[in-house]
Amino acid sequence: MGEPLGHVAPHTSLSLGLAYYDGFGTRGLLYETGLNLFDERVGVRFAFVAHSTSPQYIWSVRIQSF
Repeated sequence: MGEPLGHVAPHTSLSLGLAYYDGFGTRGLLYETGLNLFDERVGVRFAFVAHSTSPQYIWSVRIQSF
């Protein structure tokens, strides 16, 4: 879960993440940030692989119901 953005947008949160990956013959760190809306029911994520020979980016949209 991310941190609520308070009175500016009470049903919105921002998340930051760091992960280690090992696949396809490479390994390194993956940095991620996300914006969640509507009490985290809809989210947009952006990930960046910093230590590859060519920069790698991943965009994703997440929709969940609970």
